[in-house]
Amino acid sequence: MSDDNDTRAEETELVDIGEVSDVLAEKEAEEPQADEAFERRSTIATLRERFAAFFIDSIIFFYLYFIIGTLARRAFYGSWNGPIPSFGWQGLAFHGIFVFICFMYYFILEGVFFTTPGKFLCWMYVRNKTGGFASMSSVFVRNVFRLADYIIPLFPFFCMELTRKHQRLGDMIAGTTVIKKHGLAAVQYPVTMAVIASASGRFLSFIIDFTIAGALTFGYLLLLSPEEQQLSKWLLLFSPLVPFLYFVLSEPLVHSTPGKWLFGYAITHEDGSSVSLASSVIRTFVRLFDVNPLGLLSIWLSPKKQRFGDLLADTVISRQKRRWQGGAALGGWIILSSILLFFGLQNETSLIHSEFKFNFYPTIEFMGEVAEESAYKELTLTHVRFAAGDANTFRTPPVFVAGETIFIITDVYGYERSGRMVWIQEDLEIKYPDSSIGLHQENIVDYHQVVPSKSPVQLTNSIKLPESAQGGTYIVSITVRDLFGHDAAKTKQNFEVKSLISPPPQAAPAEPSLNTVPPGETLPSETEQPQNPKEGPAPSF
Repeated sequence: MSDDNDTRAEETELVDIGEVSDVLAEKEAEEPQADEAFERRSTIATLRERFAAFFIDSIIFFYLYFIIGTLARRAFYGSWNGPIPSFGWQGLAFHGIFVFICFMYYFILEGVFFTTPGKFLCWMYVRNKTGGFASMSSVFVRNVFRLADYIIPLFPFFCMELTRKHQRLGDMIAGTTVIKKHGLAAVQYPVTMAVIASASGRFLSFIIDFTIAGALTFGYLLLLSPEEQQLSKWLLLFSPLVPFLYFVLSEPLVHSTPGKWLFGYAITHEDGSSVSLASSVIRTFVRLFDVNPLGLLSIWLSPKKQRFGDLLADTVISRQKRRWQGGAALGGWIILSSILLFFGLQNETSLIHSEFKFNFYPTIEFMGEVAEESAYKELTLTHVRFAAGDANTFRTPPVFVAGETIFIITDVYGYERSGRMVWIQEDLEIKYPDSSIGLHQENIVDYHQVVPSKSPVQLTNSIKLPESAQGGTYIVSITVRDLFGHDAAKTKQNFEVKSLISPPPQAAPAEPSLNTVPPGETLPSETEQPQNPKEGPAPSF
């Protein structure tokens, strides 16, 4: 018994708890915190870089809005022309689709590639709080709360400014942040107060840049033509990008602009590193607010001759040795602007000619009469849709069966008024699948009424399909005459008919009988129809 007790006594050792706590404290002190280690090996994206990426993504969303809106208008109204839908179920459906696409834009790109086009161009990526790859669930959460971040103006910027890792609410809940990775090797310039560009030199260099960018933009706008409404509308939409890209492409690539290069100026950060794309985006965006007496005065009053855009982008302009890339950029922009001016001047319907009309404004329905006035300067037939049974039951796609009553609804824009009176007449023609005329009626609608505002005039026709209507594609031709405006417009649309009667089987030639047609005479063709429709509310053919 005593031997066993001695053995157990040797195996058991008492440890001082105070010594253990001291050892653990030493280990915790030796092992850096995860956050500190992450911050040491990664660079947290600054507010300036986050805003630049957001601005680039917002530009993409701006154009996606009009692209998706145009597709929605085509799907809902059957026409590429006209303002973006914003009222009724069409507007609700379009905006619901657009919000869903915006969410998927962030969710898929950040979940799969950990970045968006805006973040990628600024060399930024989404990571978790320890620097690892963010999970799909974390990306989902951070984007679900994106809407909450945008409800209160400037709320995301306050959150990012007050948190150490520049996290907005969605980042804090999802445990994510945005880091900056090093991009192209930055060129280091010697920047001292002795080489800071003068305010007068900056002003003169801006005049040169303004002239080149203005010639580039003017040549681009000369390509607009009222005869090519759809093309001109999209060219007009993309026109703000022309002067924007002039600066945003020049500054990060050649560290200057053509005007500044001629004066021997370079654009750098205050630490002397070459300007980044994010900083160029910010200083170019703020240029819109700097081109005024107050903005120009700030250059003269600032110690480093900086305008507001320079202060926000952390940039300065200094005298540096010219680089050959700046001269190449100068020549390239002059050649491009000359080409655009040359082809623009060849356009016989450009904005410098008296017959030019702005009939291609990109508009949205909530703009009211402005949208209608600007979108349709000339008589236009659009939004042709088909209904069955009644004028409110639209059929998409327009496929009908024999015996149904078809309603053809058309909207008329761009008409003239005499006082508040409108006088519009409509002709209707329908061709069978074999191209023969099934119905041709002039003045089927004589619209002579008072219209309080220049809202679209809706013309409705009802046509009764006969039970024996042949199956196939029918062509509807609608012609509208504006008697006050002395103008006319025409459009064509198709609809399908499914025949309920199967074609009779081929029969062998019958023996001559008393009912045989005498020589020189013919039976009436099945496609020969009276020129005027039958009496009644719904003409048949």
